[in-house]
Amino acid sequence: MKLYKKEQLIEWISKNSALTLEESVDSRLEEVISRYKEFIEKNPDESQFQDWELWWQLGGILEELGQVPEALAAYQQVIKLNSYWVQAYQNAIKLQPENYELWWQLACNVYAEQGLIEEATEAYQSVVKLNPDFLPAYYCLLELQLENWEIWWKLGKVLDKQNQYEQAVVAYNQAIVLNPDFDGDFGNDNDIDDRYIYVQTSGDYSEPTSKTKIELIKSDLKKTYVRLAKQTTDLNVYRHLSKTWQRQGHLNKVITFWQKLVKTEPTNVNFNIEMGNILLLLERRNEALNSYYRANQIYLEEVRRNGRTGRLFLITLPKSGGQYLAISLQKGLGINQAPLPGSNNISFDDVLIMPSVHNGLHSSKDIIVVSHAYSNDFNRLAITQYVDKLIVNVRDPRQATLSHIHNLNLIHRQAGKEQLLLSVHLPQKYFLWSLSEQITWQIDQGFFPKAIQFIQGWLEADEDPNFYPPILFTRYEHLVEAPEKYFTRILKFYGFSESSFDFPEQPKFQEKSHYRKGEIDEWKKVFTSEQADKACSMLPEKVNKFLNGSSDVE
Repeated sequence: MKLYKKEQLIEWISKNSALTLEESVDSRLEEVISRYKEFIEKNPDESQFQDWELWWQLGGILEELGQVPEALAAYQQVIKLNSYWVQAYQNAIKLQPENYELWWQLACNVYAEQGLIEEATEAYQSVVKLNPDFLPAYYCLLELQLENWEIWWKLGKVLDKQNQYEQAVVAYNQAIVLNPDFDGDFGNDNDIDDRYIYVQTSGDYSEPTSKTKIELIKSDLKKTYVRLAKQTTDLNVYRHLSKTWQRQGHLNKVITFWQKLVKTEPTNVNFNIEMGNILLLLERRNEALNSYYRANQIYLEEVRRNGRTGRLFLITLPKSGGQYLAISLQKGLGINQAPLPGSNNISFDDVLIMPSVHNGLHSSKDIIVVSHAYSNDFNRLAITQYVDKLIVNVRDPRQATLSHIHNLNLIHRQAGKEQLLLSVHLPQKYFLWSLSEQITWQIDQGFFPKAIQFIQGWLEADEDPNFYPPILFTRYEHLVEAPEKYFTRILKFYGFSESSFDFPEQPKFQEKSHYRKGEIDEWKKVFTSEQADKACSMLPEKVNKFLNGSSDVE
């Protein structure tokens, strides 16, 4: 990532932004972002930004300008978009050192995740120093320093203060066991009485006895810690327990733990996701996919009940109207974010979902992703991790092949930088061939067999009991014949209201453009009889049956 010179940006933003307006922090920050994006657009060759990088640079600029609240908000956006970027936490903490939540996020998301024990311990200690009543931090500290009597003692005081007397007794007991000479404060509440001197035996407590006569029995610290930690409701504490068992090789113990949590709270999204992660680690893939799918169902159904759209994933055969479909849904549903491309539009060898899609789908925003992804194992796993439903939009591969040929020729004539990519996938002198020669090559070994593979793969996925998201197949031919019914099917599939959807206008077709003709059977007039026979003979029975189904929209 290339950074602009700070002086250059400060000078530019100072001259062009509205920082001096008496507006809310959010409004001023929005103004800076708008101006900065404008600056980037005017200098397209300077750098390529991802969202979190933009926020990171903005944070530095705003901090330099003395805009502390805005800079802090920018750094928090970095943390939200890239939780591993440690500098964002450090800069935010420098601006607001008393914010215990920042220390907590730094400890959990970065240090503990990366196994930096010393740094994680210091961060957790900062949390409890700033917020002594924050119970989850004590459990995380104990996971790192199990024999630290002082942490057990402080944990007991917090539990005591929160009226969790039985648990407080257990924690006090461990403090005494680890430091028999300690003679300090064991709670201020009268309800605690002398119970801190109970002796733990087989999970029960004996009658109180005098402290001087007590026979200290050093119990199993790990079992005690686990027993107490399980009674919290903090996800990070559960993750700490899980990672500890993983490091010790107790993977079956880990899965049993998450299964019990899911049984207790079956609609907890995070519990289902964590169980999916562990099942995947154990190579119990089908069960993992089921857990991910259940988590997406719970989350996205709740999102849509609240009037939002959530995450929509469109898998489209190239040249089947995918771009028009995605933009129409974006505008019709009122989604602010433009559709996120999941693959390029030139090569059909892009069989894997791009990494940027994973970032986009991981977002909590309403988003539409459109991709030409094949139905391979990697893509099925990736999709199941993020969505509850899937649209697969296709077109007769014979007509799609013809449209693809015309599109390649259009790109070649425009002589843009995308032309360089064409040479990797096409024979030499391809663009000197006649149209008929291009069609023959594309049928034999180019676009056409890949289009068949695409359609057949998703038809098989729909029949696969271990691919959980239901698929709605839509067809370009239906879009042309009955566009309103076409979009109505999609709305019903997701449970969206037809009354609030702005149905799109049909695109204007023009030769030598992206929307060339919009015909559904032009190939019958252009292909030679030999080419048509060859193409028809290559269609598998499953694909042929699908294509020869009713032309009416279901």
